[in-house]
Amino acid sequence: MKKTIIPFAQVPQLAKTDVAYAIGDPKLSPFYTHPPALDSLDALLEERKQIPFPRKDLTDLLEQQYALLPVKANVQANIQALRHDTTFTVTTAHQPSLFLGPLYFIYKALTTINLAEALESRTGDGRRIIPVFVLGSEDHDLEELNKVNILEKKSSGSRNQRALLAVWIAPVLSRL
Repeated sequence: MKKTIIPFAQVPQLAKTDVAYAIGDPKLSPFYTHPPALDSLDALLEERKQIPFPRKDLTDLLEQQYALLPVKANVQANIQALRHDTTFTVTTAHQPSLFLGPLYFIYKALTTINLAEALESRTGDGRRIIPVFVLGSEDHDLEELNKVNILEKKSSGSRNQRALLAVWIAPVLSRL
């Protein structure tokens, strides 16, 4: 099997601003304080530590939300760690979309976990970095769901028309 590595900046599906941020384009630097580099971690954590945050409220709410789920020791430990001002988070979110199925969802969650572990091991001073994954599925509205562009073909309209879109998409994808 042949492996091809595509440079991040050449992935056409990524927004220009995302690429600019990731590669450190100086034109975007006025819009953020710390560059996306591991060397920024210590300064970033010290800065975040100075910002007051209602940790007790957060952890009380998380405990309430997780109360009906099976108890997982590592989840409980992470929630308790959030009570301390030496604990920080790496947070990402996923908004369900038309073509990005469960594999991408799992990839994003695992990437967040791995990044949190790598950052925590880099601190070396007992600070905790907790991975947080937010599922952004509750913010869809009819306007957002009303249209889709696929291979330069546009579809919009009623609920019935959108339901028929799935019938149209399957044959298109099978030809790719």
